[in-house]
Amino acid sequence: MWSKKWFRMASCLALLGLLLASCAPSAAPAPAPKATQAAPAAPAATPKPGAAAPKRGGVLNVVNDRTIEHADVIQLTNNYHAYPPYERLFRWAPDLKTLVYELATSWETSKDGLSVTVKLRPGVKWHDGKPFTSADVKTTVKWITDPPPGFLSRAQNLFAAIKSYDAPDDHTFVMNLSYPAGVLQTVFSVANTVMYPKHILEAKGSMKDDRVGTGPFKFKRYVPNVSVEHERNKDYWDKELPYLDGVKYYNIVDPAARFAAFRAHQVHRLDFLTPTEAEVIKKDGKDAQPVITPVTTGVEILMRVTRKPFDDVRVRKAVSLAIDRQAMNQFVAQGIGSIGLTMMPGGRWALSDAEIAKLPGFRQPKDQDIAEAKKLLAEAGVPQGFKIVHYTHNVPSVAKGAQILKEQLAKVGIDTEISLMDTVEWHRRLFSEDFELFSNWISIMGDDPEVATGNVWKMERNSFFKTEIKRPDGAVEKGIGDKKANELLDKIRRTADFEQRKALTHELDRHIHDQAPIVIPIWLPGFLGLWKEVQGYEYQPFHTEFYANVWLNK
Repeated sequence: MWSKKWFRMASCLALLGLLLASCAPSAAPAPAPKATQAAPAAPAATPKPGAAAPKRGGVLNVVNDRTIEHADVIQLTNNYHAYPPYERLFRWAPDLKTLVYELATSWETSKDGLSVTVKLRPGVKWHDGKPFTSADVKTTVKWITDPPPGFLSRAQNLFAAIKSYDAPDDHTFVMNLSYPAGVLQTVFSVANTVMYPKHILEAKGSMKDDRVGTGPFKFKRYVPNVSVEHERNKDYWDKELPYLDGVKYYNIVDPAARFAAFRAHQVHRLDFLTPTEAEVIKKDGKDAQPVITPVTTGVEILMRVTRKPFDDVRVRKAVSLAIDRQAMNQFVAQGIGSIGLTMMPGGRWALSDAEIAKLPGFRQPKDQDIAEAKKLLAEAGVPQGFKIVHYTHNVPSVAKGAQILKEQLAKVGIDTEISLMDTVEWHRRLFSEDFELFSNWISIMGDDPEVATGNVWKMERNSFFKTEIKRPDGAVEKGIGDKKANELLDKIRRTADFEQRKALTHELDRHIHDQAPIVIPIWLPGFLGLWKEVQGYEYQPFHTEFYANVWLNK
């Protein structure tokens, strides 16, 4: 079993050079003449006194854990193998609180908050030798905000404040806004907002088959079902970086095979370890260590509000009341998970632990919650409960959560039949809303209330929030919408002041808990394995990869 003492120690493993924090990124700045929280990107990590100087050379071997569909990261968030060639305007610093300039060099907001001017880094080249300019940013933003038919823009809703934009010169990009937008700077740091080359995007219509970026590594080779290789970009704008000769992703879909490859030292880094696998690595006593990463993932339970029996809020609230979140934490994560609502626990937007502990469904012991759940079911006309199919994403944490949920709901008469889904079936049912009860593994795009509405609250399910989602086939789906939820969301969207946005976010989070269309019973820290020779590694949250500062100490 994992002790809390070891948990605290693991997150501070200095020998790995991994900088972690459980706090969330800072809120996007309020409108001001020079509004920005981003800091200039350092060209390279400065070694501590007595530490070894970075060495050049070597290839970092990592794992891609799924079948490779294509290389377009704007359309597919989890294309980890496709990230090394690309950059965004900003990225997150290792502390997960600060935005660092990447392709931008400044961000200035007008006094009224309705105009933003972004200065771009000069001297940057695409991997095919063409210069990077504001025209590329303009084309990328157009692709995200107004995608062509057949193109799925995952971050489209996050750009709603932008009314128009222009590129007055090669290194200036200007956005005119319909209202002050507190989220906008953060938006340009999320996984789906990498910059694409205009000349390729316009010629081919997507980047599915091309991997041309401005980043520290260039695409080298793709061997279907085997690997994706990237090599050092010798013309990278930061002449000191990268240190590695390349990064190679091995395509290993089977979890047991991935774990075996890491233990055999065939790969240097392995994500998504289970607590049991992390304990095995710790006990191996080799030069590999498990590392605990911040809480950015969770187990999500969805109840479709447009289908019986969950069209009755009393039934949804009964389910939420019956869930013993503390017991689920022990069963799924051996007690090291976090318990919260829909905003990332420990982040700047989350309700305090003390306030959450008093809410229905979180109280201990569970006697009062169970009694209230039975009463609500009786009022809803199902005093004996009911039987329901529980569609469950077949990943370990979600599957384990479904097992204990079955036991917990049985206490109030709800009998769940667990139906495990592979990733293909999970994706189909989620996006078509073909379910009544659904368990899902979520990983947030960023810790901001509007980013959460694009990921946890709204974008991937549309029967509670009022949404208009444009599907790849051109069809538009509209949700029925909860009036109060939409009013609060609109206020959050149109408010730039951090404290005001925070108060509104708390109100919306409480309302979601009260209406229970979504329950996140447990938030999970991540586990990754890292071999000791990997130096300078900085954990990158929210589906992004950054290896420019990494070097191998052999």
